[in-house]
Amino acid sequence: MDWKILSTLVVFGLLAGCFSFYVPDTTLADRLMEDGYWEEAMAAYQDALKEDAFNPTIQAKFNAAKGRVAAKYQEQGRAALKERNLMKAIEAFKRALSLEPTSPEHQSALAQALRYKEAQDRLIVGQKMLKGGRLEDAAEAFERALELDPDLKAAQNGLVQLAEKQKSLALPLTGSKQSITLKFQNARTKEVFEVLARSGGINILFDKDMKDDPITIFVKDATFEDALHLILTTQGLFMRRLSTDTLLIIPRTKQKLDQYQDLMIRTFYLSNVK
Repeated sequence: MDWKILSTLVVFGLLAGCFSFYVPDTTLADRLMEDGYWEEAMAAYQDALKEDAFNPTIQAKFNAAKGRVAAKYQEQGRAALKERNLMKAIEAFKRALSLEPTSPEHQSALAQALRYKEAQDRLIVGQKMLKGGRLEDAAEAFERALELDPDLKAAQNGLVQLAEKQKSLALPLTGSKQSITLKFQNARTKEVFEVLARSGGINILFDKDMKDDPITIFVKDATFEDALHLILTTQGLFMRRLSTDTLLIIPRTKQKLDQYQDLMIRTFYLSNVK
């Protein structure tokens, strides 16, 4: 064999041997890992794997770094969740889950944070409903918030405020203590109520569907409440308290009874308020 050909084969053999035993340098990545720069180490190991994708040693180091990073985000998320910084917690848990998608711990933590976020949203709705006087809607919102987050103090306080408001609506009417005499023949119902309101020193509002039918009534030396309930009964009406001195008069139909049903506050959550 020609010595030139032999020399060429030897050179190619040596080069092939060098390439076959090439291992990416992970010195920097190892140092970053030791110093606690896990995200930087993870990125460095990932770059090394691009050069040697099937290197089990580098793959193991990469997985270890990734696990450290995921654990860091999990810890940050837990701290944020404890402080009820929900957006920060959700973001941290999402990052942890992106690194370890099959981790039950990350999945559970993210679900909990999302549940607490929904509780906060329901709390805000409840507060708006309470402020607007929509007590039934407020009760539902507060109770749903506590189902999602039983330790949500603001929702517990919301139910307490709601109960106090409902209690105030259950107080006796503020009508005049003086006896009332009413004498009307074929008068309009709203006119009679207006006279009664002035006599009792209260405000009376009417549902938009209430009919102003004629009424004939005569009562003498009656209490305010007796006169009020007599008119309601004879005219097929019922009332709802809007405040201690404001009444809403409504037609007594099934539809209206359902619409304006009295608020019944369940005490399950109230009994747990600290």
